[in-house]
Amino acid sequence: MKPQLSTADAIIVGIAHNSIALNADRPCGTRWVESRNTFVDWSKLDRACAIRTTARYRPLYDKLYSTIAAWRDGKPTILRTIDKYNDWIGWKQAHLTRQQVATVVMFHNLWNQMLCDSAEAHGFTCADIYHAFNGPDGTRASGNLLLPDITHPSQKGNDVIAKTLIAQGFAPLA
Repeated sequence: MKPQLSTADAIIVGIAHNSIALNADRPCGTRWVESRNTFVDWSKLDRACAIRTTARYRPLYDKLYSTIAAWRDGKPTILRTIDKYNDWIGWKQAHLTRQQVATVVMFHNLWNQMLCDSAEAHGFTCADIYHAFNGPDGTRASGNLLLPDITHPSQKGNDVIAKTLIAQGFAPLA
């Protein structure tokens, strides 16, 4: 990867979608029960857990972003990253209470803040895909912006991502 990125004029990092604690095997000490479409104990998915898990990942993203930026040091480069849209809102929403939706949104808010803070600390601009997909408060289902697997962006979703990135401009290359 280093040879390709070292010569790239534009680098877009799209990562961390599956790393959020909600997608872990036993997030915060609870587990997802597929047959019931719910966690065993939602009370364990509290703000302290969300803060703890994002803090645990921050050094990994700092290392990633700083490494990529260093490969391009001194060369004009568009450095961008995208945050995580909320794919929990939608297919699982039918099974979530209002409080559970609030918990999922809180996890995404903290996760995306960590990602963007890390990226921006290393010269990246963070594209806000989360709100483009999920609305101003993060609670709108992504709908047709996702494929039927309700995880990956559809062509329409990819178009939204592209427009969001384009809106950030092309400096320092422009």
